[in-house]
Amino acid sequence: MVSVFQEPPLGTGVRSTHLALALAAVMIALGAAGGDLAPLLEFERSRILAGEWWRLITSHFVHLGPLHLAANVAAILAWGYLFDERESLRSILLRLLAAATAVSAGVLIFNAQVAWMLGSSGLIHALVAGSALRLAAGNRRLLGTGVLALVLLKVFAEQALGLASWMESFADYPIASAAHVQGVAVGLIFEMARGHGFMRGATAATWRRWRIH
Repeated sequence: MVSVFQEPPLGTGVRSTHLALALAAVMIALGAAGGDLAPLLEFERSRILAGEWWRLITSHFVHLGPLHLAANVAAILAWGYLFDERESLRSILLRLLAAATAVSAGVLIFNAQVAWMLGSSGLIHALVAGSALRLAAGNRRLLGTGVLALVLLKVFAEQALGLASWMESFADYPIASAAHVQGVAVGLIFEMARGHGFMRGATAATWRRWRIH
């Protein structure tokens, strides 16, 4: 069986830096289109349940205002340039669409208190968590493990220590920390499902030790 998430041959595929630039351009273009567009694309629970399923995906690309947009553009660019990976175009498009849908669906199912939201932070958390796990199990373990630990610590602090409320005091928009939790969960699950991540590395290491002993 050939996975649709198969990595491209060395030196081919789409670089994460280019993908980040493309995503940033989409976000900026939608932001420049004005505030009238956001209500048609944002996550709105009642409208999604009424059949407007596109909002599960489009809500990740519209923002509340310039500061919200700038923060997410900076974050997506940081992801692209920090990890600088290559992946086939088909694979990355499927992963983006699946991750965006899964993050929003997770909020829809598990976070009934969230009536509406918009912004890319949930999707960005999924991308960062997945990339960090892949590197932690590969040849850039220090970077991957460090970033993954920071992301997990951030999400924990938002949920248990009130970090989200503290961050909101400096921003001009509410922070949907539930989407961050869903994003990290989706990123890790998707990465392990791809056959990378700690599961495969741990299994291989266990098999080597068994053979040695």
